[in-house]
Formats: sequence, C-alpha cells, structure tokens
Amino acid sequence: MRRERQTTSGVALRIALGAAGWAAVATLLVAAVAATSVRGDDGHGDTVGPLGRIVVGRVATVDGAAIRLADVAVLEGNGADFGGVDLGAAPDPGGSKRLDGVAILQKLRTAGLRDAATRYEIPANVRVARAYQDVSADEIRGAVERDAASLLGAGEQLRSVDVGGAARIPPGPYDVRVLPPSAASARAPRRRIEVELVQDGNVVATLAARLEVGVTGPIVLLRHAVARGAVLRREDVTVEERELTGLPSGIVTTVADAVGKEARAALPANAPVTVTALASPLLVRRGDVVTIVVETPGMRLSTPGEALEAGAAGAQIRVRNRKSQQEIAAQVVERGTVLVQY
Repeated sequence: MRRERQTTSGVALRIALGAAGWAAVATLLVAAVAATSVRGDDGHGDTVGPLGRIVVGRVATVDGAAIRLADVAVLEGNGADFGGVDLGAAPDPGGSKRLDGVAILQKLRTAGLRDAATRYEIPANVRVARAYQDVSADEIRGAVERDAASLLGAGEQLRSVDVGGAARIPPGPYDVRVLPPSAASARAPRRRIEVELVQDGNVVATLAARLEVGVTGPIVLLRHAVARGAVLRREDVTVEERELTGLPSGIVTTVADAVGKEARAALPANAPVTVTALASPLLVRRGDVVTIVVETPGMRLSTPGEALEAGAAGAQIRVRNRKSQQEIAAQVVERGTVLVQY
C-alpha cells in the first residue's frame, strides 16, 4: 500500500510499503517533528523554536467514558491547549481498545495544530484501557436483603438471593438501587428483580437478581377423614400456620369459609382444605317437594311444587307447579323453598 508522511518542511514524502514492510515500521511514530526545529522570527531579529510539545504514549488508562488527548499524552507549553481534544469513546470498564495514530494526528490538525508551533510524537497505535472497580456479589446480595421489607408481602420471608457474579463499573463512589419485582411476579415464590448501580445520578450497570421467597400463613386442615357429601362442622376442622409455598392454589384459610360447606369428594385427615373441594350444601335435591313462593310488586302467594334439579342457596333451578304442572325457573332461598319473582 502507499503511505504519505508530511515532513517539517512541508514536502510530501511518499513511501511505498508492502505488508511486511509496513509491519516492520508499525511501531515507528506516525508523525514527528524532525530533529531540527522549525524556526521563526520573534520580531527582534532572533529566531525561536516551537512553543509546545505533545508526546502520546503507546499505552494509557482512562477513568471516564471519553478519551481526551490529556489522558494519553504528555503536554508541554501550548501543547496543553489540545488536552481536551476528544479522541473517541472509552472502552467499557476493564476493557481496552486501539487508537490509530494517524486518526489522532488528524483530530489534532482539525483542532488547529501547526508544525511550526508545536512538536508532536505519536506512535502508530495507542492501546487504551478503562479503569474499573468490581462490586462484589456479596455486596449486591446484602443490598437486596436490606431492602427485603419493600420486596415482600405479608407473611413472606426471603429464603435466598442469587445475583450471579460481580459487577464491573468505573472507579468512584456509587449507590446500589434495588427495584421492585414486576406485577406479574410480585407474589410468585421465585421472582426476578433488577439492581442498578448509580454514579453521579447515572445508571452505570444493571444486574438481575433472583429471589427465592417463602410464604407462611394459616390454613384449614381436617381433623379426620370426611365422606363425600358430608357437611363440615366446626369440630371437623382446625387451623394451623404452615409453609404455603408448593401448596395447591385456593387453600381455605379461615374456619368460616369451611364450616357449613359440603365435601365434593371424600377427603383424608390432615389434608389442607381447598375451595374446589367444597361446595355450598344442597338445600334442595331433585325430586324434593318444595314450596314455590311467587312475588309480585303487590302480591305474595305460595304453592306446592316439585324440584326438577338440585341446588344450593342462590342457585336457579327448574321446578314444576304441582297444581298447573307448569315448569318454571326459581331461586333456592332456603331448604325446601324456592322463589319466583315477577
């Protein structure tokens, strides 16, 4: 390939290099002022040399998110005027990147660098690393545990916190911010939350943490086995505080929700009682003789009837008027009584 280098006298020197030749000189300076300085007249008949110097190192470490010339170079005299020249984004904390020497020189010339005023030495490549600090998994876990009260509901206990490994962030003070779980997982035994590391008001890292949550609470248990169709009495049940994690959904938690209900199937002793295992007891069974109460805004009368369906309190069932043999829909209001309203 062909490369062009500007000498201090302004004469363009063209050098044709093959791949092997360029590799041999890759460690040389991209551009450097010749051994003899450029001289100018200071207005008093004396000659003066350049007023500053820029020496870019081959390796450098930066703290911030951007690379400035002052981060990678020694600046003397008016060379300090170029310290703020932006050489690009820094790598992630703990990472590194390569800067091209030619690109650095082009940025300096764009910023006003003149050979007659400032000497410079720039290597072909500059390796820039980003400084960092590690925030340990133990520290992140501790922050989550301290915020447990805001992450858990009534009766819940934090069993474990898994945060994976450490987080790598830029040097400097930081805060750990624990975010609440999403609404979808807020009551799940296994929950995913996010933890943010904040510096100067900016989030510099976000990590996922997984919580194992246990839940305890009261549950209704059967003191003894119960046959299908049996109506539960107070002496049939007891209430105990138990670990709820892993239990079926719809566990009955109060005696009032169990007593007076009918078992849909045979239930074993010491088994947690679920809502689906119980039903409101049937107040009317198919074939029962019932009293049909008919109500209108200005009248109330009753007549004998026959239940064509079974039903619990509040259920709509079909009944037959024994006098007219007409089938009508009625609501079960109590044992042996149904209501028809017009």
